[in-house]
Order: sequence, then C-alpha cells, then structure tokens
Amino acid sequence: MSVGKIKVFASTSFNRRRILQLLGKSAQRKGHDCEIVEGFDYSECEVAVVWGLPKQKRGESKASATRQKLRHGVFEQHRGGLVVVEAPVIGRRVQPLRERPKLISKIFPDAAPWTKMLFPQAKANTDRFAHYRIGFGGFPDDGGLALGPFCAGRWQSLSRKLGLPDVSPYRKTGQHILVIGQVPGDASLRGTDINQWVLNSCRQLRSLTDRPIIVRPHPLAADFAANGLPGKLSAIGVEIDDISRPLTASLAGAWSVVTYSSGAAVDALIAGIPAISISPASFAWEVTDHALECALDPTLFERGPWLETIAATQWCEDEIARGDVWEPLLKALAAGVPGRSAAQAAA
Repeated sequence: MSVGKIKVFASTSFNRRRILQLLGKSAQRKGHDCEIVEGFDYSECEVAVVWGLPKQKRGESKASATRQKLRHGVFEQHRGGLVVVEAPVIGRRVQPLRERPKLISKIFPDAAPWTKMLFPQAKANTDRFAHYRIGFGGFPDDGGLALGPFCAGRWQSLSRKLGLPDVSPYRKTGQHILVIGQVPGDASLRGTDINQWVLNSCRQLRSLTDRPIIVRPHPLAADFAANGLPGKLSAIGVEIDDISRPLTASLAGAWSVVTYSSGAAVDALIAGIPAISISPASFAWEVTDHALECALDPTLFERGPWLETIAATQWCEDEIARGDVWEPLLKALAAGVPGRSAAQAAA
C-alpha cells in the first residue's frame, strides 16, 4: 500500500529523536518512500511525522525554540496526513519537579545555563517511556484515535505486554470530587488558562455540593501557586492534594474526577472512577460527561470499546522498530482519516 512520500521530521524532538528515526527506518525497510529529515525546515510530502504538538514555552532555550518553530511550520504548512508521536496516555508516570537547594538558588542566578545543568529543577515525565502514542493530528477530534478500527484486540495484548492492572468495576461509593490541574500552555488546553479554570470550576462545584473537593496540581506545573491560587481555593473549602503521592492514592475514595483535557481521566476510568472532561481534546471524551454539574451524578459509560480504541494509539518501542504501526496507519489514511492540523482544519 503506497501513500506517496513520507517524511519523518526527527528534529521536532531532541530527547525522542531516536524513536522518530526508528519509525522512519522501519518504513524504509517495509519499502515505503520515506525520508528522515534531520534539518529544521519543513518540505512538502504526502505524510509528515512529527513529535508532539505546537505550543509556546516560557523561558525555553534557543534549541528548544528552534524545534518548536519546526513543529509550528509542519502544522501550518503541511496539507497531507499528519502523524503525531507523543507521550502515552495509558500507564504514564509523572514525577514532581525537584527544587534546587535554596542556598544554591540564592548564590547562583537561575538564568545561568551552567547553573541549571549543575543544579537542575528536573522534570521527569518518565525516565524512559515504555511506549508511545501514535495517531493523526494529535487529539481525538482531529484523528488521534483513528487507528482503532484497524487494531482489533489491541487492549488485551497491550495490557499483557505492559503489565497493566485489570480494569476495575465502577465504584459503588466514594466521598470526594477530584479536580485535576494541568501544565499551563499544554497543547491540549488550546489557549485555556488552566489555573483560572481550576478556580472557576471549584467555585461552581462548591455552589453545587457539600462533598469534599480536592485539587491535584500537575506535578510539572511550577506556577500553580502563582496569583494566590492555593489561598483562593482554601477560602472556599477546597483541599490541595499532596502531589508527592501517586495518582492512584488520590483516586482512592473519589466519587468522580473532573478534568479539562487531562489524561488523568483515562487513569480514573480504568480505576473505576467516572470522569468529567470539558474539552474534546481529551482522550476520554467519548466515555465522560462534559458539564461540571454531572460530577454529582456522573454517567457510568461502557468502557470496553473505548479501551480498544485507546490501546490502538499506544505502541511499544520494539513494535515501532519492527514497523508494526505502519499497516494500521496506512489503512487509516486509505480510509480517509483527516489527520490535519488545527490550522488546516480552520482553513
């Protein structure tokens, strides 16, 4: 099956360049016309492959800004199938930021690059992903779940391969409503001020219920405390979760989980906790309610077909190296999957 020229833009990520190269080399071995582009300029092709989605980062390095520029260029200029490789949505572990020692922060300015190398405020998504998300356009509403129909039985094989826990029955009891924060500027937020959303949502929930409300900040959200947010939440009786403990501990005893577009909704549903998602960028959109008031009496959606669809987006490194993902990708393209960027969709 031929789709024309494939270009893998390996420079869209420094840390994940090797995975993009593996994906490109596997396409070449399977006889596809595939070029691995190591430069920082977009060039035309029928299928473009990138790491991640365009977003703006404050205080990013020059090298990171260059990669972001390439990513933006691909999303804005490409007019064919757009394959996005990203962090997984199943089984992802995120560790909190490690603070620099206070004495070091006083002696050495944060702006000094060599200081950051010696005393980093490290963010560890996972030490090394065991698997990756692969789909079109990046999110469910622009082709992110398009491989589902072409990967029958994927959930069972993936869960066995990754040692994932069994899907729990829906909870029968529960106390608190867990509101999930995200990293400001994350691409899935599509411009939403997540900290303001958290505050507004908690205020609305507090007006609707006396249940305990707990906010779990994202472990990598360094500015969660900005503008007095913790104090404002405390003033309306909302508790801030301890992010040093795993998400599973915060889900225990929860009545429902409220998210904007966070992948924590996926974790909640697998753990048997019904969830709310506000944005169609959420990978749990089809099995969640979409209004805050539903957190009081959430729908218990059937999760089986959705789990199969979600599992079809998750691919392990050995599968990527063998090129297993190319067959469902090309079948989805042949079936007319959009796989377009947001800029193209708006055009």
